[in-house]
Amino acid sequence: MKISRKKWRGLVTWALRFGLATAGSAGTGCGSGPAGELQGRWLGQQVEAVPDDQIAATTGWARGMSFEIAGSNLTVTIPGQPSQSAPYRVAASNDQDLRLAVARPDGKTDFVELTVENEHLMRWHIGSRMSVLMRKED
Repeated sequence: MKISRKKWRGLVTWALRFGLATAGSAGTGCGSGPAGELQGRWLGQQVEAVPDDQIAATTGWARGMSFEIAGSNLTVTIPGQPSQSAPYRVAASNDQDLRLAVARPDGKTDFVELTVENEHLMRWHIGSRMSVLMRKED
């Protein structure tokens, strides 16, 4: 599946909007299991399931982004944008899959889908089969 530059820009725009709108609903962000494993700083490594001609650009973008999770506060850093911090809450948890509720400034809610592979790796699902593989900083 080839993703047009326009569609890819749309996904990046969504990611930027998420970074700017990380004004999450207050709630419990920490705990045991996968939600507890979120605590710490997560560094982007690569984008998975992207067309071959977009791997270099998207990998550079992914390596410049990070999530930092401390208690129920989430800080998102995306290349070319200032870091944004706000509370978040776990809206759903099923084994290794987590759904975070993030309230936008306009009062609507975005949902962020994550899969915690283990205490060192997670995936941020950003689109149709696409994800950012993230490694926890030591």
